[in-house]
Amino acid sequence: MGEWFPIFPPDRTVEEMPNADVPWAHVPRFTRYVSLDTQGLLPLLPVEFATVASAPSKYQAFTPFQPDLGYQVTDEDFAPVTREEKAFGPGSVYRGSVYHSMPEAPLCLGVFINRRDIESLGIVTSRVTEEGWPLYDFHPKAAAILSGLRLHVEFPQSTFAARPEIGDATLEFFEDFHPVDTPPLGRPDRVWPSGLQLALPPDPTLLAQIHARFLLR
Repeated sequence: MGEWFPIFPPDRTVEEMPNADVPWAHVPRFTRYVSLDTQGLLPLLPVEFATVASAPSKYQAFTPFQPDLGYQVTDEDFAPVTREEKAFGPGSVYRGSVYHSMPEAPLCLGVFINRRDIESLGIVTSRVTEEGWPLYDFHPKAAAILSGLRLHVEFPQSTFAARPEIGDATLEFFEDFHPVDTPPLGRPDRVWPSGLQLALPPDPTLLAQIHARFLLR
């Protein structure tokens, strides 16, 4: 907690090719687990750092290793109305990119605390609906703590921050990043969530340069 660490050091990162029948099957997946110490507030939490071949478009993601390739934050981004006009209005450079991915950066960073990894830690509750479907939640104390978790991701030229998305006793940082030195971006009705993804190249040498830290609010 609070300490910077490399996300994908070569000696602790697993690189593997996905199944051949998935999109972007030629792009490797990089995975690494760390243990998060919440300073005694919760048990040690296994956290998965992974790259996801989601092939985002220019308006969906920042590209920290090639900043001009992806989304560029300007003053218009902090109010929903002006951000929507910037992204989808006539003449927008982003509007035409919606259905075009960026082959230079097909991977997106995902950070997950998965229910399957923490069910034995005593911080997950479950119940069954009237229809017989199981529902899972974090214990209220754990949910209150985890909702205050923040992630900073540092690249050679920039740093980004994100708040977690929590549901089904799972926590993730994936689609809500913004530059660490700006407030969260405004959220137009057609954009969810307010932030963006971090799009990365499938280059182990570059991935080894990324650092992260967790903070509790």
